[in-house]
Amino acid sequence: MPGVEVFLKKIIKISIIVIVTLVLLISLTGFLILKTDSWKTVLVNFTNRQLMQNFNLKIEPEGISGNIFYHLKFDRLKLTNLNQTELVTMSGVNLSYNLKSLIGHHHILNKLSLDTIKLVYPASIDSLLASLPEKKDTLASTGNFKLANIEVGKCLIDDSHHPGQLLASIDSLNGSLSLNADTINLQLNS
Repeated sequence: MPGVEVFLKKIIKISIIVIVTLVLLISLTGFLILKTDSWKTVLVNFTNRQLMQNFNLKIEPEGISGNIFYHLKFDRLKLTNLNQTELVTMSGVNLSYNLKSLIGHHHILNKLSLDTIKLVYPASIDSLLASLPEKKDTLASTGNFKLANIEVGKCLIDDSHHPGQLLASIDSLNGSLSLNADTINLQLNS
């Protein structure tokens, strides 16, 4: 049966070509995601879509580095509303997490470390509250969120009515945060 042998050889040859092509494509995709800046753009766009859809907010990061699977570092990170009002500015932001713990309904960040966080009060609080959609329970559908460890080197609260004038300055904060559909639990030590 020489016809069957030829047919089997062709099937094996085609199978090898398909498998090698798939391995090359997966390797190329992995390289593009991990070793180029394309994952940063995808991450920021995804995060901004979620923030815009749920809270009418946007982040503006500068200087992203790290590994998407367990650690990210931002030189500077701004949270703004639709009117581009700067609500929160953070510098030296380090996020530690396990990507697997962010998937599902129980989101956990291991650590958030900030060199400086600056809040503009009261305009930022008023703008933040005004920008949030009314009666939209986003946590009920997305589950729980836990931030196991927060470390802040310096917390500045600026007076929006008198720019440059500080209402408060706190050195060294640490604590934790947890959110669910009806409870916010923030524990801070200074």
